[in-house]
Amino acid sequence: MTRVLFVSFASLLLSISSLCAQELISGSLSGTLPSNQYHVTGDIWVDEQNSLSIEAGSQFTFQGAYSFVIDGTLICNGTYDAPVTFTDSGQNWLGIVCTSTCDPATTFRYALIENSSDIGLAILGCAPVLYRCTIQYNLGAGLSMNSTSDTVEVFDSIVRGNSGRGVVVSGQSHLTMNNCTIVDNTSLFGAGFAIFDSDINLIDVQLVSNATSGFDQDGGGGMYVSGSTIFMNRCDVINNSACDDDDGASGGAIHSVFSSLD
Repeated sequence: MTRVLFVSFASLLLSISSLCAQELISGSLSGTLPSNQYHVTGDIWVDEQNSLSIEAGSQFTFQGAYSFVIDGTLICNGTYDAPVTFTDSGQNWLGIVCTSTCDPATTFRYALIENSSDIGLAILGCAPVLYRCTIQYNLGAGLSMNSTSDTVEVFDSIVRGNSGRGVVVSGQSHLTMNNCTIVDNTSLFGAGFAIFDSDINLIDVQLVSNATSGFDQDGGGGMYVSGSTIFMNRCDVINNSACDDDDGASGGAIHSVFSSLD
């Protein structure tokens, strides 16, 4: 009996220690957040002209339908072994939004953005840089950008398994992706990429196994392009598919309308 009581007491101490390691956060953030387990209990944001640095190994678990809005500067200092993770607890968090006042110094390095019930990372009128990030399993697009007059640069990253397209680019935006993989994304059309009225530069990018998930005549399993200019260098477009029906969906790999592809 004494031994059983001792084990139970040890388990209680372990539970208390784990709880103490989890910090509850909400509201405006600035300064430096050390590596920790953060439970997000409300919307969080970085105000314009403020900056926030997040250390490697930090995990943000959103406890409800909350978002992370960047009006200032965000630096995610993840590493290969200790990425900065943004995820949810099954409560449908709403992703990360970089607004038009987001500072161009904003950098996502080894960031994991997953399981949002909306867009994983939305970039609106600004141009952060992404290095070695993974954006996966979001119900909206993995990565979406609109009206980015400056070029958004994405390096060595994976956009995977998103249900509302892998990457959406619109509103005369500019995107360069280098050594990235866009894989296993789905949508009614334009499952890997959906590009509207924008300029895209893709270098060593792989579009693999993206598929339209409904009967839409626009097709474009790998990429749907409308009114845009696309430059592709050393890219692989493999095993993408578009559903077909009596309307004649087309472009399992690429469906292009009024666009220039080089």
